Amino acid sequence: MPCINFPIDQTLGPFLNIGIAPAASLNPSGAAAMGQAPSNVQWIKAIADTGCTLTSIYSGIAAGLNLPVISKCPVNNTTHTTISNVYLCDLFIKLQSPGFSFDYRFADRRVIELTRYDTRFDALLGMDILSIGMFTINGPLKTASLCF
Repeated sequence: MPCINFPIDQTLGPFLNIGIAPAASLNPSGAAAMGQAPSNVQWIKAIADTGCTLTSIYSGIAAGLNLPVISKCPVNNTTHTTISNVYLCDLFIKLQSPGFSFDYRFADRRVIELTRYDTRFDALLGMDILSIGMFTINGPLKTASLCF
């Protein structure tokens, strides 16, 4: 079971870098070798958010990667509901240890548009990914782990 450990920022919470790329299933000739992210992957800063059902990415990232809009869905927050785009992409998490690096691909993932931009992060990693494995937080060490 692969695991990734990442820090907890005192103001943001647990954060890590994730990769976003157009879904290889839509362009099989652009697929990368097993364990390698494609050349067009964009690595962005994400907050692990257990209150987020589906992973959400800033709309500017989706536009820059030309991710296709596959549907729309209502997104609820504490004050209102908005209708947001749903994109199709491949999501990557980099697994690293001394002498080893592997880009784990979550293929054909639906991600929701994050319309409110924050300079501190580009995405919210939601329960669609976090629930695949075991997500733990170690408060005293200020670290989080995702094992899947």
